[in-house]
Amino acid sequence: MTDKRIQEKFIESLSECATKGVDYIELKKNTGISQQVFSNYLHGHHMPNVTSAVKLALYFNVSLDDLTGIKMTDYTTTAVTLGISKRILKAFADLPYEKKKVVVDMINVLSKKE
Repeated sequence: MTDKRIQEKFIESLSECATKGVDYIELKKNTGISQQVFSNYLHGHHMPNVTSAVKLALYFNVSLDDLTGIKMTDYTTTAVTLGISKRILKAFADLPYEKKKVVVDMINVLSKKE
């Protein structure tokens, strides 16, 4: 996901939260974010730092995933899968030819559709 797409999704999500109503006095009191700074976020002039993003998520009672459009579980799953894949490939590469053949035969059997 590009920086521009993250910002677009953030603005979209924050705008949606703002349509439910924003009490700027409460916003400032609870988050330390002024009306001007909030307006800058809404119009894409600035992006919040992590602390401010967390405060906004808590204020609007949404997750950071929802506020940014980033599903961390997707990234975590991909990273874990890549790590496992690298280990499997390394282990496979280290096998002698006959054992590689057994592994390939086993994969072929397991991947056949019944």
